[in-house]
Amino acid sequence: MIIIIGDLIYIVSAASLGLTASVLAEMLSWSPNSLPDIDTINAAHMYKHLHAAIKAGLVKSAHDLSEGGLGVALSESCIGSGLGAMILTHRMSSAAAACIREEDPLKREMLTRLDFALFAEGPARLLLSIDPKDREAFEEQMSAFSCIELGRVSSDSKLRFINAEQNEVFAVEISELLQAWETLLPFD
Repeated sequence: MIIIIGDLIYIVSAASLGLTASVLAEMLSWSPNSLPDIDTINAAHMYKHLHAAIKAGLVKSAHDLSEGGLGVALSESCIGSGLGAMILTHRMSSAAAACIREEDPLKREMLTRLDFALFAEGPARLLLSIDPKDREAFEEQMSAFSCIELGRVSSDSKLRFINAEQNEVFAVEISELLQAWETLLPFD
């Protein structure tokens, strides 16, 4: 299917997040102690529900959240479609918090930061787009899992991040994303 302006952007997940061995940790030469884990039975259950949603025509696009996490998946989706996106930062943090199994309140707070929400990695996490008319059916299909609407596909040529007060936190032109994506990383 073709992604169009106004499509809703969701993140679905059935696993936890972490920065251990992530692209961000590698770039910063950092060794964090936040290894993601996965409940393989729950993940398999999520993929079955997602497959049913796809077969029902409820999902227009899907992108895994592997190397680089949500930030990279959003960037690649904008590059691939040529369309922009408006993403709500407080919903990104909610999506990250829903995937945290950490009991330590200090560590839990750190793991809900915007940089963590953007670049944490973990298994069984997907970025999806759907037609707004399919919202109710899609959310019902995925109700057993973390399924959070992050924003919308937009007509401009920017990936925009907006806070709860509707102020722009930051924005990046798709042309800049493409240039960064085509540039070699600074490590072997």
